[in-house]
Amino acid sequence: MRIINKNRFSVFNLEDTNGRSGAYYTSLIVYLSILNNMQNETSKSWTWGAYPNLTQYNFYKRVASSNEFKNRDTNKIKNFKKGVAVKNLQNKFLTGKLKKDSELLKFLDKNIEQRSRHYTSNLVKLGLVDGQRIVTPVGKSLLSANGTKEISRSKLENNISIADNSLIILRQLAKFKVNKINYNKETDKTKVCMYSPFNFLIAALLKKSSIEEGLLFKSLSALTPYNQVNITDYIKKITSKFGIKNIHDYNVALYKEQIKHFGDDNSLLDKKNFLENIAFKNRKSGKMEELYYNFYKSNRAFAKCHTQDNLDKLLIIVNGKGKNEIKKRFNGNKNIFMLKGKNSRELNVFLKNNAENEFISKGNSNNFYVDAAIINTREVNIDEYHKSFEKLTKIGSVITSNEGIVSLTFPKFWKAIDKKYPFNKHIFETKELSSNLQENTIFSDFQTDITLEKIFSLSEKAVQEVLEVYLKSYGHKTEKEIKEEQLKEQNKVLLEKLKVIMPQKRLLKLLPLFIERDDNKILRYTTKDATVPTIFEWIVAIGWYYLSKNKYNLKKSMQLSLDTDGYPITQAPGQKNKDEVGAGDIIAKYKDRTVQLEATLMDKNAIKRGEWEPVLRHSANLSAASSVPVQTYFVTSKTDKNTENIWRSVAATDIEETGNKHRESRVIIYPVDIVTFKHWIETKGIDEVKIWEKIDKSYAPLVNTKFDNKWKQEILNEIG
Repeated sequence: MRIINKNRFSVFNLEDTNGRSGAYYTSLIVYLSILNNMQNETSKSWTWGAYPNLTQYNFYKRVASSNEFKNRDTNKIKNFKKGVAVKNLQNKFLTGKLKKDSELLKFLDKNIEQRSRHYTSNLVKLGLVDGQRIVTPVGKSLLSANGTKEISRSKLENNISIADNSLIILRQLAKFKVNKINYNKETDKTKVCMYSPFNFLIAALLKKSSIEEGLLFKSLSALTPYNQVNITDYIKKITSKFGIKNIHDYNVALYKEQIKHFGDDNSLLDKKNFLENIAFKNRKSGKMEELYYNFYKSNRAFAKCHTQDNLDKLLIIVNGKGKNEIKKRFNGNKNIFMLKGKNSRELNVFLKNNAENEFISKGNSNNFYVDAAIINTREVNIDEYHKSFEKLTKIGSVITSNEGIVSLTFPKFWKAIDKKYPFNKHIFETKELSSNLQENTIFSDFQTDITLEKIFSLSEKAVQEVLEVYLKSYGHKTEKEIKEEQLKEQNKVLLEKLKVIMPQKRLLKLLPLFIERDDNKILRYTTKDATVPTIFEWIVAIGWYYLSKNKYNLKKSMQLSLDTDGYPITQAPGQKNKDEVGAGDIIAKYKDRTVQLEATLMDKNAIKRGEWEPVLRHSANLSAASSVPVQTYFVTSKTDKNTENIWRSVAATDIEETGNKHRESRVIIYPVDIVTFKHWIETKGIDEVKIWEKIDKSYAPLVNTKFDNKWKQEILNEIG
């Protein structure tokens, strides 16, 4: 319930294009964590602003030093610091006394503060922070969910197998509205027209269980509260062979009688009159506006008089440096003309190839360019902006995608809710409120942590009726049995997806890239929505599954959140008492044994500092809590002899768990480099049983050694 359309033609967008990062969800959490830490550290009241306020500068400084920016350009902050130091202005800068018109402050605003505003704008759009970048209750819940604290769930929410962070994103999508707000001074009332993309998505997929992905999300993004349509007819058209035309027809109807056309005089316009029309405005560049005019003038000349000279002049512009901008503004990113073959630029061949091209048949009309620019600009925005909502629905486990066809992840769940909250009747809604109210007041729930019951205004009685329908659809199984069934189904779907996105051959080709740390290739061949260390953990989990003779639930073994395409997003959140149950990266449970895998890409020296303690702790906790034997394999690019020998020697020592019971156990930790791990996967005859047996045999003498837990006190007694 956060976005007000700037005008009737705007397309809602949940991702600032200037604040984009490959690892979308990870970036959200990094930025949110930094803001939360900054606010927790300040003793004064928080304000977000440009210099002399230092919050935007300090935010960017922290982002630039985070792991998120490890492989990104941080020269802007370095150059600014250098500029301040060279002129010996550190004290003046930190005390807010730099001159407002100084070149340093202009650089600060354009290259640092502006980036801070862009990076955090996505958090505002999702309700995770407010306009002042103060972390909201729902933002704090998301941070908790990405730690070790479980979020509070309702009766309904307890009946679906969904990660805590995914549930929070799902809730925000369910609350999200595109709003048209008008205040009437005479009546002192505020009229709010709302459009819910989430309700449209659920309604469409309940009407037809599977729909082409791009078409569905483009159709969803095209809608606006300024032009409400018959939803039943609109959904019907989406699923027909005229789906794309349906979007175009909607846009035409949206602009009907709203476009400012030129007058009846159809003579050639001069640049000033042409560019006065909003259809040709470009906020970022006056050069682009001049390009639009040159294209108009040249195309109009050719449309009026088909000569080789006019064609040559036109093609110079259409195929010049600004060709992509012309395509984007006037033809929905598609080529203006068909140019195929050696003689395609010759007049007769060109006219034959483009016989039905509207830029030729209608290009002599001034208003043709107005219609083309406005309609196509919106359609280009739809094509670009729909991806952000689509991405979030996958993170929120709302939809599952299979080869470009989407369906609901929990269809029975949404079908049951639909009985008491018909989604198709809540796509467009209007309400009238007393006095002049701002959007944050009208929709204050967007920033608060509320459950699906409250979002859909379901009473206790309605919830009970929904649950009766839902449980009946599962043959009246228990909550636990339903979630187990869902988890089995999710695992089955994941394994099918992995056959396509990460078969064994592709995985084996990828593994060496982690040794080389060729991050660009890794991201290109997997996903740009996760960090490379997270992707490595995912790859290790899949690799171990491939080498295992005895199969298990792969999805359950991963301590990762996956999107519904099967790709990783981030480490799994919200596991209560995580350390007491193991908390290793991957836990493969077999009938008579458990294998824990720890995966890291830290360098060999960093392993000593950063991984000794957590690996030992995870191994001790899992070994103490498990009723079957446990082995831990540490998979990394490289280890040194000291690390290997220390971990081996641990097997001869009693290790105390860090949980409440403080039980002691012996742990087996075996280091594995990526080269060895790859060899295991690709070599016939090597599986988890053989690996286990050989390691167990080697470690047995150490494990069976009697350890004297009183050794320290005995030394002290001897000393006296």
